[in-house]
Amino acid sequence: MKKLIIKIKQPALKALFIGAVFILFFFSFKTGLAHATQFYVDSTYQPQGQNKIEATLKYAATHAYFYVEDQWFNALASNEQEEANRAILNLGSQFDQIIYLRETAIFGSEWNPGIDNDSKINVLLTEMVQAPGGYFRPEDEYATQNAAYSNQREMVYLNTLYLTDTKEPAYLAHEFQHLITFNQKNRLRNIDDEVWINEARSQYAITLCGYNDVYRGSDLEKRVNHFLSQPSDSLTNWQNNAYDYASVTMFVHYLVSHYGQSILTQIIQSDKTGIASVNAALNSMGYTETFADVFTNWLVANLVNNCELGVGQVYCYLSSNLNYNNLHIAFGDVAGPAVNSASFTRLAQNWAGDWHRFSAQPRDYQAFLNLQFSVSLEKGFQVVYVVTDKDGRQRINFMGLDLGRGSLNFNDFGTKITQIDLIVSQQPESDLSNFLSLKPFTISVAVQNNSYGSLAEDSLVLAQNGKVYLLRDGQKQWINSATIFESRYQWSDVKSITDGDLAVYQEGALINTLADGILVRPVNQDKVYVISGGQRRWISSAQVFMALDYQWNKIIAVSDNDLSHHSYGLAITDSSIHPEGSLIKGSGPVVYLVQNSTKRAIKSVEVFNDSNFKWDRIITVSDQEIGQYGNGAIVI
Repeated sequence: MKKLIIKIKQPALKALFIGAVFILFFFSFKTGLAHATQFYVDSTYQPQGQNKIEATLKYAATHAYFYVEDQWFNALASNEQEEANRAILNLGSQFDQIIYLRETAIFGSEWNPGIDNDSKINVLLTEMVQAPGGYFRPEDEYATQNAAYSNQREMVYLNTLYLTDTKEPAYLAHEFQHLITFNQKNRLRNIDDEVWINEARSQYAITLCGYNDVYRGSDLEKRVNHFLSQPSDSLTNWQNNAYDYASVTMFVHYLVSHYGQSILTQIIQSDKTGIASVNAALNSMGYTETFADVFTNWLVANLVNNCELGVGQVYCYLSSNLNYNNLHIAFGDVAGPAVNSASFTRLAQNWAGDWHRFSAQPRDYQAFLNLQFSVSLEKGFQVVYVVTDKDGRQRINFMGLDLGRGSLNFNDFGTKITQIDLIVSQQPESDLSNFLSLKPFTISVAVQNNSYGSLAEDSLVLAQNGKVYLLRDGQKQWINSATIFESRYQWSDVKSITDGDLAVYQEGALINTLADGILVRPVNQDKVYVISGGQRRWISSAQVFMALDYQWNKIIAVSDNDLSHHSYGLAITDSSIHPEGSLIKGSGPVVYLVQNSTKRAIKSVEVFNDSNFKWDRIITVSDQEIGQYGNGAIVI
């Protein structure tokens, strides 16, 4: 037989080789890269309730094998099989290029090589009932002598219902985090993490991988809608329902937006679990806040979601997808002006918010609202209140509780004040002990057609013992030093009050911090600081000081005690912009408050004075600097 010799130039040879690989690849895709393999599955999710199925390897990606249930795949029409094959290729690509890289960078590695001594994980696509996205079985990580129904692989399970849906990569991202958690917590640290924090990480994994970037139709939008329909679901009491997933999703997105993705690294790689792991992470990152502090701020953010309130933007989500329009709790009024008194009892779960609104219609006479709170427990409850005035301004404060009881009184209810919101939460000192317990609390409300006390709201009074107080919300708040007083108020506004008149006001929170924007020098130091966002920030040089148009004669000497409630912030080295809390104006008449890297126009002279701003602290800057700030909400 003659030999037929064909000479091929190099480029043609290369093309032929690539084509051969292409043909072989799709041949293997259609015929299977391996014979059918039996897998144990969770019978809860199987249509026939079986605990074992056969599946065939369809694609081997760099970091994962993708198996598909034979019975499901073989029942598809040929065009549906081709569509499924394309979807598997896409899923493999998403896992290799996005999910695996991003999640291991933040959460750490799965067991690799694992119990099967293979660097690839296994993804089994199987038909399921109840429409779950997928699941993870910890028993697969054990040998069969310890777990009889173990597949002895690093493995996750996905629902074939979503294979050709854009949601499938998000479900894979969610389940892969569970696989990582097993390695980081169970295997390496010999601890079982609490379900709520484990699920929270998996929910954030979807965002981490970019699958919530487009908000409409995303998993995040679905969770927001579930949360708003039942926001009082417990964060830590896991019942495996849609509201549980919604609560942990909202909390973890708030947590990461304020403390960065690295807090999840600290949490998952901690030898502690649940709340204790969050506290340990915050501490290791240098924060003074505790889980309880973050939780309380989150409850308030769910109501107001306003970055202009409070210090450090703690009362909002720092995410464009979780803005006020998309996420804030709205509810009907609990008490209107026609209601003279009412009382109701609710049950509080551990680590759940309970929101109550008391609204008033405009009225032409002065009235006051009395709110009383009572609970049988002496400790473990937190009550925050939000006051909204007729101009839409809000202030946030805490109700003091004594032996489980507290009371608030508000003058001008219906004239100056339009609504009061109470946020109640049970925050036990122990982590999750007795976490299913429900504790009753009672709220009583009464509206009277006369004023509370003899003085107007926000009056400054001098008591007979020489102390100066601010009267607000039926409470007397002691201003504990002259320096702190002068940073905020004017002595000419102080009125004398008798002990009898003062006695009707309850003790409120101590006022012990200096006003933003004030220049201070500790009595035992030569350094000059500016109070900014509640922190003391060192002005690094005389050149920076003068470039910021500060005046040396405005520096006041302060005691260590007056500074003790101001933590150290970053040193000020940039003279091109003014720090948080500064009052600035350009060539025009408008005065601005610098806040959250924006300039907030102060609406009027009345608003300026009512806000206790000081005229001598206004700094005139160039119009060029004014233009560097984005526009924030108007101060009203």
